[in-house]
Amino acid sequence: MDTTPLRIGYCLSLSGALASNGKTARLAHQIWQENVNANGKLLGRPVELVCLDDQTNPKLVPDLYQRLLDVEKVDVVVGAYGDNSVAPAMPLIVERKRFFLGLMALAVNAKFNYPQYFVMIPTGPHPHLALTEGFFQIAGQQNPKARNGGHPGRRRTVLAKPRPGSQGQSCAARHAGRLRGQVSLINN
Repeated sequence: MDTTPLRIGYCLSLSGALASNGKTARLAHQIWQENVNANGKLLGRPVELVCLDDQTNPKLVPDLYQRLLDVEKVDVVVGAYGDNSVAPAMPLIVERKRFFLGLMALAVNAKFNYPQYFVMIPTGPHPHLALTEGFFQIAGQQNPKARNGGHPGRRRTVLAKPRPGSQGQSCAARHAGRLRGQVSLINN
């Protein structure tokens, strides 16, 4: 049985505009690593995390993943948490035919349709719709006073951007239509 460390490589924004998110995620990963290694390891192997700082700059991501694969020689690569920090790595991942797990990059694979890409968050086949589904269901069930901020004569306004491929209609527009006039919509 192989007892060498299982090296997991990934990038996070440890500096730049999203550094607070990246540092928080990094701390959680370190706690997970310590816990796994203290409690029997992963597949009998100690876990070693190799985390590189993408500086909140998507232009750096392809070279960082190339470094993880070619220089650091990691066993597994994991994507960061956003589309803009995972999508730039996808061409290399696809070319190398590597398994790739995204933390929250929900829409990345819509473009690539890569069978070895998986997302941790369980949003189903339509992630761009799933995250707002509950909001609009709850809003539609509330009483009219609650829906209108306590004022029956007022209407709530939802700002929404059209979703590509939806004939210019955003997911907010489709859901707002279900609320029977309780929501006015502005598409930006």
